[in-house]
Amino acid sequence: MNSVNVAIAWCLAWGNKREPNDLTNQMREALNKGEELPEKVKALVKQSQELQNLKFPDTLEKLKELPEKYPQLWNSQIGLVYGGATKIKQYVFEAAKLPDIRGASALLDRINLIDLPAFFGCENHEDYPQCQRAKDYCEQVREDWLDKSGNFPELSQALIPELIIYSTGGNILAFCPAAFIAGLWTKRLEKSSQCYC
Repeated sequence: MNSVNVAIAWCLAWGNKREPNDLTNQMREALNKGEELPEKVKALVKQSQELQNLKFPDTLEKLKELPEKYPQLWNSQIGLVYGGATKIKQYVFEAAKLPDIRGASALLDRINLIDLPAFFGCENHEDYPQCQRAKDYCEQVREDWLDKSGNFPELSQALIPELIIYSTGGNILAFCPAAFIAGLWTKRLEKSSQCYC
């Protein structure tokens, strides 16, 4: 089972509420312990595999059949989040000294390899050795930023490492349970209007 299947199944299992349910808790426990997934989760994983293997219909009639053929997938929502550091090129090209540019490069590496994955609890995942080595730092990142009352305290429990599609160049693209997308967008607009006036 690849991480995309797990991510889609996680979002489907989470549903449209901002709190975890029994199914997501069972799934998280099984993922953390490396155990077999519960039967209900396996059904969601099967649906996500079907979604990945779905071929785009070549006729309008076949397209119209999709909602009937895959009602669970058709009526479900999965969030997609993109974000990251801003004004990187401006900083690098305005920096006059090589040490400043090297410093910016080191900061981007830390953002890509530790800070952004820390939001997803990657210190507990084998694919993120840098986060595993900086476990206390990763927990502190979530506590100081993500879990802060003015930011997204309930989002922390919804994020798992498998949701990350990529994290490079100071940017991240990840799946997210749909219930959080509107709140993230609203918060982004608030922050951007405060920062760039």
